[in-house]
Amino acid sequence: MTALQIAAAIAAKEVSVADITTQYIEKARASANFVAINEQAMEQAAQVQAKLDAGETLSPLAGVPVALQDNIFVQGMPCACGSAIMADYMPMFDAEVVQKLQAAGLIVIGKLAMNEFADSPQAAAAVAADEIPFALVTDNRKAAAQHGVWHIKPTYGAVSRLGLVANVSSMDAIGPVARSAEDCAALLQIIADAQWIDLPSGLTELPAFPHALTACEIISCAEAGANLQKFDGISLGKRSADAQNLTETYKFSRAQGFGMATKRRALFGSLMLAGDNYELYYKKALQVRAQMKAALEGVSMAELPVDDVHNCLASLAGLPAIVKPDGKQIMGAAFTDIALAKGGAA
Repeated sequence: MTALQIAAAIAAKEVSVADITTQYIEKARASANFVAINEQAMEQAAQVQAKLDAGETLSPLAGVPVALQDNIFVQGMPCACGSAIMADYMPMFDAEVVQKLQAAGLIVIGKLAMNEFADSPQAAAAVAADEIPFALVTDNRKAAAQHGVWHIKPTYGAVSRLGLVANVSSMDAIGPVARSAEDCAALLQIIADAQWIDLPSGLTELPAFPHALTACEIISCAEAGANLQKFDGISLGKRSADAQNLTETYKFSRAQGFGMATKRRALFGSLMLAGDNYELYYKKALQVRAQMKAALEGVSMAELPVDDVHNCLASLAGLPAIVKPDGKQIMGAAFTDIALAKGGAA
């Protein structure tokens, strides 16, 4: 069943919130796609059921289980971001999207594995295998296309990033992965703070952006490198037991805590911001981004392949894109996210 079908069955008293929650907890415990289970889920399910039985109206998705990528804060659950340096980190508050989920009566089942501080296939795989009805992730377009599920990368700023571990701050966006476009739209409407607009009819042919991918790599690595600086074993991150002084604490904690891909990204990002390179590379990348955003202002809707070259367009411009099970994506104008989902499902 889709998430909306599960919610309808709960509302019709064909199944209880506890039964559905138990079913998906068992699936999550048996799955390698999950790294943590919410031990409070059954208690939360009982609370939601009591509210529904009392006649409270929570949301069209009340009682449905949901999972989160392991870079979104849930109080009382670890948040490791797939990194050894974050292995012991326990958030002290819920991300804003989690607060919205709880207010809407959804049950957070657990946390999904991810590559270190990076987009990962586990969430899409879990949704495709019905290990969870849907999930919240950062940009997951390639994985969604590979696993034949729906995913919305929302308009930048439509969904709060409070409680999301920052990676590429000017591109990070939390969005839904689901087995139907309707589920994606319903979940996005719960977590977003946006005034949606309708989608103009007709596809737009995009101009060529030959330097977009390079600009995206420079900007994303520079921002990721800057965000990774706080993981030093002192202010944040697991401290190396081998360190004997301050310098060794920085050096060993990062050397032991970061994987090779993260180290390469951080080093490249630092290089792009160092000395004359700021003007030579980073500033030019920002100029390419500004030119591209201006050129895309008149775009209403465009169908694109799902690959690095085309994914970077929506990322750089902050535009929404929805991935369909056929492996294609549709990019639209800002805040047409819900209209894209409805159009994609038609």
